[in-house]
Amino acid sequence: VKKVLIISYFYPPANFVGAQRTAAWATYLHEYGYYPIIITRQWNEGQTDLVDKVKNNELEIEKNTTHEVHRLPYKYSLRDRLANYPALKVFQKALTLKELVLSNYSIKQLPFSNFYAYSKNLIHKDSEINIVIASGRPFQAFFIGHQLKKDFPRIHWIPDYRDLWNENMNEILSSNNILQRRLVLNEFNNEKKWSSNASGFITVTKVLESILRERLTLTGKTILNGYDKEFQFDIKEEGLDLKTFTLSFIGSLYEDQEIRILVESLQKLKEKYKINLVFLGSCKNNRERDLLSTKLKDIEGNYEILPRVDRNLVKEYIVKSDVLLLFKFTKHQGALPVKTFDYYKTNKPILLCPSDNDLMENFIKETNSGYIANTVAECTAILEQLIQLKKEGKPLIGPRNEENAHFYSRKYQTEVLADALDQLSQVK
Repeated sequence: VKKVLIISYFYPPANFVGAQRTAAWATYLHEYGYYPIIITRQWNEGQTDLVDKVKNNELEIEKNTTHEVHRLPYKYSLRDRLANYPALKVFQKALTLKELVLSNYSIKQLPFSNFYAYSKNLIHKDSEINIVIASGRPFQAFFIGHQLKKDFPRIHWIPDYRDLWNENMNEILSSNNILQRRLVLNEFNNEKKWSSNASGFITVTKVLESILRERLTLTGKTILNGYDKEFQFDIKEEGLDLKTFTLSFIGSLYEDQEIRILVESLQKLKEKYKINLVFLGSCKNNRERDLLSTKLKDIEGNYEILPRVDRNLVKEYIVKSDVLLLFKFTKHQGALPVKTFDYYKTNKPILLCPSDNDLMENFIKETNSGYIANTVAECTAILEQLIQLKKEGKPLIGPRNEENAHFYSRKYQTEVLADALDQLSQVK
């Protein structure tokens, strides 16, 4: 069995999307000859706020036959302590800026600097640890991977990009904001520096792989996110609202996601049918909530904007939904959100509106898991058809293509990762 150290700031029981990626590796890598050792921080059950007070903030080591997890104490910075004092927001922003700048030069300035010392000690004591994966965000975790490689030249270290570090880099560098330009340039230089001794990188889509190959001049491998076969849904028909047709969007909604077509379609249908549109955990703050409410004003009384809830409670909302929604990104090419895979596992039909003409559309077509609408007329026709099927007690979608879908399971993608690590292990 080969040991791999995985630095993952986000990890269960925290309720963040990034936590599920490394959790899957911890679950399945042992089946392919690897023993993962996860380094993370202490989190409360279902925690959704980075700076919440942690109930158990002691070092905790969980050893299993398949993997182990080292949960390090969360270090509260002065900035974190000021998070709940709105009157001190300016001071808090100044501390955030200071942290952003200094953490690029000294690991000691990282709010999770204890990850480095702890990882270094583990590798020093265990010569069988030959591979280190650092998952970003936070991207400063790459600083730790870079430094560990310098400390132990025998190891391979691999940055895991769950998204791009500086997605709008070119746009910011051409802007008039001198401070932003300086920060982004600084981060870009450090990204190049910290990846310079990496053995390669992994990321979540082929589009990102292509961008990063050019940016970092490193070889890369796409390890998709995926659906977890363990995430089961018990759908009991009794107690469900058979008169209301519910459309749900789960998770973050970004400014460049277009919802206009759906809203106009619902506006046409609202007098004829009882339809409810639900956004669950889609807004991080009041500003985002107000912005979304403005976009939904034409269907007032037919929508709900709900806060983020525990992952297990998400199941309850999905069970009550008839259709799960996806919207294309207007600025992000090659996006395949993690919710796409979670949606698939529910057996509820997915509605992509409008299409991205890319990975989301391909997924739906390959797995036979939903519908695609590019115009108000198409969206309206699809919704009327589905409402009628529900009234008649018929399935809203036919059988899925499980053979094609297996490629998108987290277990299969972990096998892809293991193959990549095997190839790496052969490189001296």
